[in-house]
Amino acid sequence: MITLLLIITLMSIFGKCKATQPEQTGPVTQCTYRESGMRHRIVYSYKQQSDGTCTLTFNNRWDDNKEKTIVVPASVGEDLWKMAKQYNMLKYKESYRPRMDVKDGIMWHLDMTFTTGPKLYTGGDNEWPGGGGIDSLEKYMRTTWNKYRPAITKFFYYLSETTAYPIHYAIIERDAEGAYWMTYAANCPLSEARKFQLSEDAYNRLYQIIEDHDMHDYQSSYEPEFMVLDGYMWTLEIAYEKGTPGIYSSGHNARPDEYGLQRLEDFITKQWEQNKGNSVPAPIQNNY
Repeated sequence: MITLLLIITLMSIFGKCKATQPEQTGPVTQCTYRESGMRHRIVYSYKQQSDGTCTLTFNNRWDDNKEKTIVVPASVGEDLWKMAKQYNMLKYKESYRPRMDVKDGIMWHLDMTFTTGPKLYTGGDNEWPGGGGIDSLEKYMRTTWNKYRPAITKFFYYLSETTAYPIHYAIIERDAEGAYWMTYAANCPLSEARKFQLSEDAYNRLYQIIEDHDMHDYQSSYEPEFMVLDGYMWTLEIAYEKGTPGIYSSGHNARPDEYGLQRLEDFITKQWEQNKGNSVPAPIQNNY
């Protein structure tokens, strides 16, 4: 009888504790999503600061010092709360793993903090909860970052060798409606330059090239170790909105990252090949 009374008492205490456990309520005040593989890593982190300002931090490097932070509206926290409920994330297990051992692949982690209630922590190694919630969350974070990151207001790239005309002369500018236009001349007088509108996808690819190669860290000038009397010259200038520091870099027979500038040149050439049929004359008066 004493044992039974003790069990009933303990159950009563446990039941009261469980009943008083606060449920999660929104909005989300903090959310971090990490994803990594053998040669792949992304981290998105949303946070509502103490003063009410909401920020989103993004990093696709293994170096945490390379993270970038932008201000986003508080509606992001509301959207994340809606997603948590829509995809039943509050019921996610703490860990997901496949039946068979996988030596490589994708590892992911997600944690969320809510206005009230316990924190959500979940993660997996080559296994995900059903319903597509993690994919939707990653896509939402990526789309939000692209939407609110500082926009490029002007892009300029120039490359020439010992010829009469530049190999590449490209200016990309944003008009009053937010559309981006490229003015381009290659192996011809600048008076024969033409312009065309860039797609949103092309603009995002350009932004990604700049980010991938850390062009914000480029020096202002590059010169070869030994003097070269002839050769090539290049200049890169990028301006951003919202007071974000721009980029200015140039070189003579030397480059900071051979592949980075090559990707820019390939991007410019591809855009011209795809859009030259819709281009219009846009003569340039500057001499370089």
